[in-house]
Amino acid sequence: MWMKGLFRVRDDAARVWTRSGPIEVILKRLNNIRELIDHFINNFGITRDNISNVCF
Repeated sequence: MWMKGLFRVRDDAARVWTRSGPIEVILKRLNNIRELIDHFINNFGITRDNISNVCF
């Protein structure tokens, strides 16, 4: 159970997010995903916006 839930709506004036509340989740463990990560980075790349510090 994820008690706080998903971020749903952002109030830009107050600079806060409203959450959905408790939600059931399924956790999965990934083993040996180095090849998958390399494939993703090589094909899609990761870029960081230096102003907002957000990664794409």
